[in-house]
Amino acid sequence: DPASATITAGDAQAFTATAFDSFGNAIGDVTANATFDPGSTDASCTGASCTSNKAGTYTITATFNTSTATATLVVDPGALASIQISTGGTSTAGTTQTFSVEGFDQFGNDIGDVTDQVTFQTDGTTTCTGSACGSTVAGTHTITAEVGALSSTTSFTVTPASFDHIEVSPQDSNAVAGQTVTFTATAFDQFGNSRGDVTDQATYTPDGAVSCTDNTCSSNQTGTHDVDVTFSGSTITATITIGPAALDHVVIAPKTATIDTTQTQDYTLHAFDAFGNDIGDITSTSTFTATTGATCTQATCSSTTAGSFTITGTFFGVSDDATLVVTSSGGEGEGEGEGEGAVGEGEGEGEGAVGEGEGEGAVGEGEGEGAVGEGEGEGAVGEGEGEGEGAVGEGEGEGEGAPPADESGGVDNPTSVTLDFTTTV
Repeated sequence: DPASATITAGDAQAFTATAFDSFGNAIGDVTANATFDPGSTDASCTGASCTSNKAGTYTITATFNTSTATATLVVDPGALASIQISTGGTSTAGTTQTFSVEGFDQFGNDIGDVTDQVTFQTDGTTTCTGSACGSTVAGTHTITAEVGALSSTTSFTVTPASFDHIEVSPQDSNAVAGQTVTFTATAFDQFGNSRGDVTDQATYTPDGAVSCTDNTCSSNQTGTHDVDVTFSGSTITATITIGPAALDHVVIAPKTATIDTTQTQDYTLHAFDAFGNDIGDITSTSTFTATTGATCTQATCSSTTAGSFTITGTFFGVSDDATLVVTSSGGEGEGEGEGEGAVGEGEGEGEGAVGEGEGEGAVGEGEGEGAVGEGEGEGAVGEGEGEGEGAVGEGEGEGEGAPPADESGGVDNPTSVTLDFTTTV
């Protein structure tokens, strides 16, 4: 007695045994002399008190002498002592999987599904709506179920979604002329999860200044150039910024120049790589020299002697030549001279002047005897200013017999003049 009892796991149930005769008459309580057996190793009886920590139904058998009687003992789980979240599986980025949580008592007896009592805590890249959780980030994620102070954690795996686009590395690169850049291409889903390396499956289309062999590209021309990388209908553009290569040669400018002995010539020197790319103006850090007869002060060169000279610009042992032609500032041309019989334009004082001028027979510009030309002295030929006899030209003059064009009486605007004179040079 009792014939049936229900207890909580860990509790005990006491039984009694009564003896009866063949007619059903109670002889008396024989509990102390009876033995009680739970019939399972998951339960136990001490005297007439039986217990179990494992939920279930047990049959308790009482034996007195050769007579037996049975009773049913039901063991229910105890209070909620722990929870267990279901094991996570694998889902695709952007989708979810549903989790469940079981409750257990202190002995591990399953109380049942307690998901509706749970609060789910996730890592920073996982979200849950109810018990449905997922992530857009490929990889392994953790999720924790909590009921009060009880908790249980599991992990689940997210794989990339379907192909969406590619990315190339390096996206922006720098190289010098002639140097190569090697690209890698990676496929990604719409959430930016890598679907793997597709370098060998991609195509590489450069602009006109770049050449590519598979995924390795280069250019000999400075500037920013594009390479289009395409895979499965997705294209991305990579840029290569090319700078000049190492110094190969220098160029002096101007290559030829002409000055006179009173002038100077400024030069510049630019550095270039082997492909003809301008490295830059190196004038201020270069040296300039000239062949004998000319001199250079930094990048400014000149000569007081007429002639042709070679100007050399040098930068770190690399040089280039230019030609400097120097002409005389005197000789034939404009000048001043003294002499008789000057022919030209000028001013003079004297007799027989025809034209504009002051002087004796002045014809032309110049002073001197017989000046014809630039310079000072006798016998020069050219333009000048001079004083002398028998000069013919334009000017202002004072004297006898002069037929000037403006300030004297007599002939106005003559159409021609004929003079006979003898000049000794």
